[in-house]
Amino acid sequence: MTSKISDENGLISQDQSEDNKKTNEQSSTIIKWEAPIGNWIKINTSCAFSDEQGIASICFAVRDSNAWLLDGWNCRLNVESPLQAEIKVMESAISYAIENELDEVIFESDNEILIDSIIKEKTPPEWGCDTLLENIQALRNNIRNHKFLWLPKEANLVADWMAKVSLNEPRHVDWVLGPPSFVQDLIMKDYLEIAQRLRR
Repeated sequence: MTSKISDENGLISQDQSEDNKKTNEQSSTIIKWEAPIGNWIKINTSCAFSDEQGIASICFAVRDSNAWLLDGWNCRLNVESPLQAEIKVMESAISYAIENELDEVIFESDNEILIDSIIKEKTPPEWGCDTLLENIQALRNNIRNHKFLWLPKEANLVADWMAKVSLNEPRHVDWVLGPPSFVQDLIMKDYLEIAQRLRR
């Protein structure tokens, strides 16, 4: 979760300098996508929303411990808000995992409200999302081992870029066999980092 630092009256200067030191260390940390471990599969979700048209492009990327893109899915639909789109794509990702009998899955999204609502099983602060979230809670019971994690948008580049491409170009894209060059570059970068780490 994103760290939130708030100033309070009465803090001594030493405490403030410690907070500043921690903040500087956090800002210098490289934010990147992390591969799952072993046989776990990671499904990253994202969406792109057009206010003018009321249309969202939702997508998810399925990747393994080597960072390879095993599958990709996208769809355009009419929604009332970006949060509704985020919930719909998470529901689609969970349904995909069930249909393909995946039993060790990490679901990631850069929407903190969505992940927080799923983990804490609470109603999101937006009308019309409660039923959609209930569907997610019911579906997740069909997957033996699973996790829901939040990640920064900077670490969700593959799924985020897939969503943006799908919004602007509604044509079908074969994400596995013919992904756009930018997506290929991101995947290869993650793969090479993992391979280098294993050689150490």
